[in-house]
Amino acid sequence: MIALLLLAVAAVDLVPMRWPASEPKSLEVLDGTPVNSILLEAEAWSPSLIAEAKRRNIAVFAVVHPSDEAADALRRAAALPFDGVVLEGDFAPAIRALVEKLIVELPSRHRMHLDSTDPVIGTSQGVWAGIEIEHGGKVMSAPTSSPWILTNAGFLRFVRASTKAAIWMGVKPPPGNIYRPERYVQAIADAEICGARWIIALDDGLQSRLIRNEANAVRDWKVIVRHLTYFQKHREAHEWSDWSEFGVLQGADTGGLLSFGLLDMLASQRTAVRPIPVPRLGPDALRGARIVLNVDPADLKPEQLQMLDQFRKSGGDVLAPPEGWHYPAVPEGEFVMGRRQVDAMQPLWEITYKATLRKNFGSRTFNTAGVLSNTVAAPDGNTAIVYLVNYTDFPVESITVHALGTWKKVRVFEPGGKVRDLETYSVSGGTGVDLESLATVATVRFER
Repeated sequence: MIALLLLAVAAVDLVPMRWPASEPKSLEVLDGTPVNSILLEAEAWSPSLIAEAKRRNIAVFAVVHPSDEAADALRRAAALPFDGVVLEGDFAPAIRALVEKLIVELPSRHRMHLDSTDPVIGTSQGVWAGIEIEHGGKVMSAPTSSPWILTNAGFLRFVRASTKAAIWMGVKPPPGNIYRPERYVQAIADAEICGARWIIALDDGLQSRLIRNEANAVRDWKVIVRHLTYFQKHREAHEWSDWSEFGVLQGADTGGLLSFGLLDMLASQRTAVRPIPVPRLGPDALRGARIVLNVDPADLKPEQLQMLDQFRKSGGDVLAPPEGWHYPAVPEGEFVMGRRQVDAMQPLWEITYKATLRKNFGSRTFNTAGVLSNTVAAPDGNTAIVYLVNYTDFPVESITVHALGTWKKVRVFEPGGKVRDLETYSVSGGTGVDLESLATVATVRFER
């Protein structure tokens, strides 16, 4: 933490970006942007670049990958004035012991240390956010019949509920492609609405054209920066907890670290849900909950089962899988639910679906095919935020948002400083508002 304290930057405030260039002048691209930390691969470990970054108050991290030369790379990094080291991949514990600077580990998901005291935790495994398109241009459907959105959101929300550390998502854009700026916006938003950071990584073509100051690249970069700036101003997901009366109690071994699992299925159904990691089960985690889905009762300690029994006696409802059902095994190294595992989830999903169908546990959105949301609330309950992210290639029109309870004032915020008051109306159990359209992202703020 010493390096970060000297920079007067808290870990949660770091906005990281992978940086391939070694020329100090290349950092001019970052002028006026929220990016305040860069990750350098070994070929870009230039003392002059590091010195220029420090002059600009940009934290610099050395990236090291697992290899026979990892120890030598760490010794080389130790001789340079880096602020920290990023261990990207799965390392033996002995390698970590060689690092004296701030460490950011980006292992595979199943190797993440959710109980770590490190100021930043993360992973190098993730999906590239967007709509899944099959060969021939057909949009794939999820088990809920909605467009299959490639998202890390369910996984990130579980991690966010498991740790107080800042969370970095290290997925890179698939190589060999050129992406429109909206795809980068989706990657940024996919993490930000869950209280995490995507490590900005541009495709090779855009990155090189941007450093050469080509007009089209600069134009696309401005779109990306505008959305980064927007999320720097709307950081509630980094500070507040997910808001819902429906909780999903699961562990790292029962789907918490997977994409396309229960949390993502419920999100595609427009159901607000609160992740409850098994180690975090306690009175605070259950406060305000009406229903809790206990994914694997065998995973709980006797005192935790007693806590759920008390929750039930006080009026709450506890759902459990059918007797004899077990969470489907996922092949080692995989981090998404495959079709076989999704089919095996059907008995649990039927119970979940019946309990949540057409019910509002915090917020619900309508006419939002291709859109995902996340809802967080202030600790005092007087403010709730519904984030909306459009994963399609076109604006989504005529969106409706319902929030539980009575809310006096509702405003929508959009990138570029756009703010509008929304007219409210009563709906069953809550307050409704309508949005004419959603271009990329929006924040709907409900206030008592």
